[in-house]
Amino acid sequence: MTETRKDLVWIKRIAFVIALGLLAYFITMTIVIPVYRFKIESPVTNASDKNIFRPDLTWQITVNDSIKQRAIDLVFSESFLLSKIEMTKSDSISLTVNLQDSVVALVVQGLTIYSTKAKTFKISHAFAKTDPFILAQWLAIPFVVDTHYASIPKVPVLYKKAPKDTIEAMSQVEMDPLNDEIDPVYFRLELDRKLILNFNQEEAPEKESMRQVKTYQRRMRKIERHDIIDHLSRFSPTEFIPEIHISIDKKAARVIYRAIPERAFVAVQLPTE
Repeated sequence: MTETRKDLVWIKRIAFVIALGLLAYFITMTIVIPVYRFKIESPVTNASDKNIFRPDLTWQITVNDSIKQRAIDLVFSESFLLSKIEMTKSDSISLTVNLQDSVVALVVQGLTIYSTKAKTFKISHAFAKTDPFILAQWLAIPFVVDTHYASIPKVPVLYKKAPKDTIEAMSQVEMDPLNDEIDPVYFRLELDRKLILNFNQEEAPEKESMRQVKTYQRRMRKIERHDIIDHLSRFSPTEFIPEIHISIDKKAARVIYRAIPERAFVAVQLPTE
C-alpha cells in the first residue's frame, strides 16, 4: 500500500512538471517571443517619407521635452495628411481613423462623405514603446484592408417566396432589406502591414440579439485558436499584431462597414499623448 502511494505521488509530481512545462512553452511562444520580436520598421519604399522630419539621436537627447512633443505633434499630423493625399489617387471610398480628434470618416478623393465620433478607443501598448518618428513614417502610407469579419452581412439580402397568384402577391407585406436595426454591429478589419482595427457599437446589444454577438465572438476566438495551434504544432512562435479597439454609434458602424469596398485604403492617426 505504501509503495502504491509513493508511485501516485511521483505520478502527480511528473504530471505537474509536464503541465508547468507546457504552460511555459505556451506563454513563451504566444506572448514572450512575439512581443520581444515585434518591431515597427520605417518604410523605405515610400516616395513621400523624405518629407517627414527624422531627427538624429543628438537632437532627441539635446532638445527639451516641450519642443520634442511639439515636433511629434507636427510629425503625426503631417503623416496623416500624407496618407490621405496618397488615398486621393483612388476614386473609391476610403476610411480615415483620426484618434487625435476621435473622428472616423469615409472619404472619396479627399472629400469627407460621412463621419462619426469615436466614443472610446483603446490602443495597443506596443505603439507607446515605438519611436514616435519611426511610427509616423509607418503611418504616412495608407493601409489596405486584407480581410474583414462582422456580425452583420456585408450586403443585406432579402429572400422572398414567389406568390402562387395575384391575390397572394397583393397580400404579402413588403419588407425592407435594410431594416435590421436590431442586429448588433461588430466588425474587424485586418490590414496589411500588420494592424487590426476592431469596431463595435457603443450601445449595449439588445437582449434578443445577444446570440449574434456571441456567435461573432466565438468565430473570432476560433480563428485565433486555430492560428495559435497551427504555430505551436510547427514549433513556431505566433506573430504579435497590434490592435486598436474603437467604439462608435451603432448606426454609424453599420454605415461604415457596408460602405467600405474590398481592399479599401485606410489612413490612421494615433494620439500623441
